[in-house]
Amino acid sequence: MVTLHLDEQGQITIPAELLAQLGLSPGAEVQIQIVGKTLQVQHPQTSSKGTQLIANLRGRATANLSADEILHLTRDNA
Repeated sequence: MVTLHLDEQGQITIPAELLAQLGLSPGAEVQIQIVGKTLQVQHPQTSSKGTQLIANLRGRATANLSADEILHLTRDNA
């Protein structure tokens, strides 16, 4: 176990040897969650870019259009 200290901004620096063991590099995305009184850091769940895009767009529609209306708007009328 490694003991780390929080800096003035409440941040920690993960030692390079731990990053290497996890296969992480600077700038890598991680997920953090609280489990009991433990802070757990893990690789994010991987999903396809299409799945991520749909998840980000879900619930953001601003107009109540039918599927036919959407197809008409998105098709090339040339």
